[in-house]
Amino acid sequence: MVIDIEQIPIGSMVQTPTGRLGVVAERVFGSRESTPRCRIRYLDTSTRESTLIQPNLLIVLCRGDVFRVAIKKWLEDEEQKTVKH
Repeated sequence: MVIDIEQIPIGSMVQTPTGRLGVVAERVFGSRESTPRCRIRYLDTSTRESTLIQPNLLIVLCRGDVFRVAIKKWLEDEEQKTVKH
């Protein structure tokens, strides 16, 4: 199944073919003949490790807008817990 790269918003949480979790950092378009790819920043590392993957190989777990709102809420909750202690 071919997925249009525009269907995966930047900021979406995805699972790669190897099972790693990451966030779509950018869409990469090469020459006319090349396949568009998504730059994925991995979540399971403290470095800024990333890779380019074809969009049809990704599983979208959470779309970009939903993921950003969820992370923002989680960070606010964590901050409130820290302030209380």
